[in-house]
Amino acid sequence: MQREDDRRLPAERATGVCVVVQFLCFVDGLWPFWEALARDLEAQGQSLVILSPHPPPAGATWPPVLPIPYAIGEYTAVVGATPRAHWADLLDVDWAFHSPTHPPAPPPGIGEMAAAQALVDALLDELQPDVVLAWAPPFPQSRLLLHEARWREIPAFGIERGFLPGTLVIESHDVGIGVDMVSHPVLHSAVADHTPDDAMLAALRVHAGLVAAEPGPRRPDVTEAPVITILGSCPGFNLQPRQSRLIQLASPWFSSFAEACEALADALPPGVRLRARPHQADVAGRAYCAASPRVEAAFTDAINDLVTSSDVIAVVGGTRTQLEAVLAERPVLTLTRGPLSGAGVAYEFDGDDLGALVAQALARADWAARVQAGRRLVGFLTRHALFGFAGTRLPRGSTDLAAFLGRFRLPQAVSASPRHRLARYLEATTPLLADFATREGRRVSDYPASHAR
Repeated sequence: MQREDDRRLPAERATGVCVVVQFLCFVDGLWPFWEALARDLEAQGQSLVILSPHPPPAGATWPPVLPIPYAIGEYTAVVGATPRAHWADLLDVDWAFHSPTHPPAPPPGIGEMAAAQALVDALLDELQPDVVLAWAPPFPQSRLLLHEARWREIPAFGIERGFLPGTLVIESHDVGIGVDMVSHPVLHSAVADHTPDDAMLAALRVHAGLVAAEPGPRRPDVTEAPVITILGSCPGFNLQPRQSRLIQLASPWFSSFAEACEALADALPPGVRLRARPHQADVAGRAYCAASPRVEAAFTDAINDLVTSSDVIAVVGGTRTQLEAVLAERPVLTLTRGPLSGAGVAYEFDGDDLGALVAQALARADWAARVQAGRRLVGFLTRHALFGFAGTRLPRGSTDLAAFLGRFRLPQAVSASPRHRLARYLEATTPLLADFATREGRRVSDYPASHAR
């Protein structure tokens, strides 16, 4: 008879390692998802190792969570390091990802960047992972990890929160799933051929707390002034550094949220209100909204309320809220490229006449076709791109993600067990994290190798 605590034991001895680097707190059902994924991976002979600046929930000891600084400036500097060519862009953009909920870090230099590089090298060389998942691909440390993993021919992907509550999405490029949707012709064809399930879409709206808009143009008896709400994303995701080819591809027209707001304000017809919600990490964007008389600042996390109370949603960057607006069947005006590009869903700015595009969005030009295209896109992504937490009742969950990661398990056993490889990694990286551990009031030994199976 199987004991209750035997359910965690692997069906076979684990020889593979799957690494997840996560910079988000363990909130909103994320930790139970990792626990379920770890059990699913163990059953197929793989161990899950998580790196995060945040400790696991109180009392949690498995899967192992190892420390990694949130910002590059939190590493203990390596003295006498020789710079590498790709470090400059990462140092330039590090500031743009500082979280308002995370203490400010010292400005990074070459020594701290070298320490971040050394940690990534040890992660890949000592743990020898089958596959790597890095949180938010544009994040400097995620970019570094994905770059080094691919150079070593280790399968590597980005991972982020999906557009529905309680979901994750797998990405492959540096500016999010939008690049995947835009750059792979097979995905365009698959979306175009998808048949939306209206009942499922209605259930998704309930799950997301959204209400579908009334069909057709704005009713003539509605006397309130039309409202356009512009939503921003983290500035580092789509606006910095300007010399990055991928960033230029995503945001070729505006270098800041404020610049996009000013252009949109200039393009508005008389009597239309402009409401602006900058990302909480966009310090300059928040300062602009607080001071500018041209916008109504919306410093709120109630995004659903903003979406459902707007006539048009304008977006800057790869914010997933544009997909929430599509699910709610609101007109979406995109000022940068992203997951809606070329899908026939949004009113897409191409650097030409923004005023004419705003007028089309307010009038809901070609609305029936756009709604159908939006239903196909959201339905396709829900079925094929999202992995849901327990209780979300999405088509795919942790077991499906484990099956995907299992495709990359190496057929031959490596020289040491995951536990011994983890011990070697901790030995190699402890000196790199001395300042971070002291700053956070935690010790690297808080994450013992004994947590690994």
